Amino acid sequence: MHARKRYVPTALVLSLLLLSLSCRGSQDNSLDALYSTATVGRGTIATVVQMAGQVVAVQARWLTMGTVGGRVVEVTARAGQEVREGEALLRLDTLQLQRKLREAEADLTVAEAALAAAQRQAGKVELDQAEADLAQAEYAAATSKLELALAEQAGLAPLQEAVADAEVALQVARDQLHLKEIVANQSTIRTLLYDLAFHQRTLRDLASNDERRPEAQERLAETEPALSRAQADREEALRAGQEEVTKKEQELAQAQSSLARARSGEEDPTNSRRLAHEQALANLERAKKKVEELRAGGGGLEGPLPQGSVLGAARTDYDAALAKVEQAKADLEAATLRAPFAGIVLAIQAQPDNRLSPSDPAIYLADLGELQVQGQVTEMDVPRLALGQLVRITFDAYPGRLFSGEVLSLPSRGQGEGGMTYYPVTTSLQNEDSVIRLGMVANVRVVVGERQNVLTVPVAALQYQQDGTVSVKVRTPDGKSAEQNVEIGLNDGILAEVLSGLEEGQVVWIPLVPPQNQTGPVRYG
Repeated sequence: MHARKRYVPTALVLSLLLLSLSCRGSQDNSLDALYSTATVGRGTIATVVQMAGQVVAVQARWLTMGTVGGRVVEVTARAGQEVREGEALLRLDTLQLQRKLREAEADLTVAEAALAAAQRQAGKVELDQAEADLAQAEYAAATSKLELALAEQAGLAPLQEAVADAEVALQVARDQLHLKEIVANQSTIRTLLYDLAFHQRTLRDLASNDERRPEAQERLAETEPALSRAQADREEALRAGQEEVTKKEQELAQAQSSLARARSGEEDPTNSRRLAHEQALANLERAKKKVEELRAGGGGLEGPLPQGSVLGAARTDYDAALAKVEQAKADLEAATLRAPFAGIVLAIQAQPDNRLSPSDPAIYLADLGELQVQGQVTEMDVPRLALGQLVRITFDAYPGRLFSGEVLSLPSRGQGEGGMTYYPVTTSLQNEDSVIRLGMVANVRVVVGERQNVLTVPVAALQYQQDGTVSVKVRTPDGKSAEQNVEIGLNDGILAEVLSGLEEGQVVWIPLVPPQNQTGPVRYG
């Protein structure tokens, strides 16, 4: 009974409405009551990819102590506070760290004293060695000076002697080569040639079934390689002799050339002795300078030291003690948590008297001055995106306001969810007046292209049929309506591109109440 009472008024209203419309007798008036109109015209349709995203900060993270832990003695930051880079946010108890620093500094003092003593001892040893090197350099300079004086006094005589010596050496080399040609392996080769001929003749004279034949073959097999080796040895001896003759000929030519240049004044015969003397004097100066530096308290103790030396061990101990002091100072400094960047404190996990390990999250800090939107698209949309594409961003919290940005990142690997693959996309967000907050849900439209001056019709006028076709209700010249099939191209959710079925200037009817089962596809490119 209650249900029947509820539907009677509705039926009555519909009946009265139909009666009223039929009484009016005009198709135009009935459509005006239920529809609005729009004119088919030309315009621009943007090709977009839509996605939902969430606002995140470029710099936002939980801060930890990093390398030290301990009891919290003070939390200087508060939630919502804006802090500068380097500003102290939290401090740990440093009594133990200060004690470690004092111990490290004491060890460093001991290491410094040991290194100084080792340097003094090493300095004395180095000075003794430098003085010995100086004496040797003085002797070398004096010797080279005497040799230069003798060379200047001798004039061309040394070069003439060198030519004579080279002539003698060449003659000796030629005589030795001639001797090798006469005697080198000659007797051995003649003997082996005789044996070879003898064994060959013996094999020729013996019958094939003679029992002496195997032995003769064996002797022949031994003789042939022995003869080859002897001949090769002779050839090698002759080659070496010839090379020696060639070498001596070159030495003689060089000696004769030097003598000729000296006689013509082109070359100074004492030049090599003069260069040697100059080098000896330079070595002497370096040795003197080294001794002077060591006597003045300097020295070369900064260079590489011998393995296992007393000074090397002392320097290693000093370096280790210095490193411990630096580490203790760093730990003491790290006991104060400072803001790594300017931002706003959004959450505080640590409280006074809490104990923190180096990895425990303590304070959440975010820089709200630079925000991004992290969203995701399907595998169908991701190929159409590219870095740098402009995006238009809206927020339900700020209806009517439009924010801008651009695509910043497009990962090549997606994540599966519910049988679909989604790809995370990051875009920038211009937030000049700082009204956007972290975590807000953003509606992102990425403009991937557009078509200009195309025939358009409002999406609200489209009617999607069960067979997949699309139609619109057009106003005929007599003011009545007619169903007309259309082919639709791009669809940005407001306007749709008309590929065929309508002409510019036609009027279409748009229902004031959307149909219940009109769920046609929206194409964004």
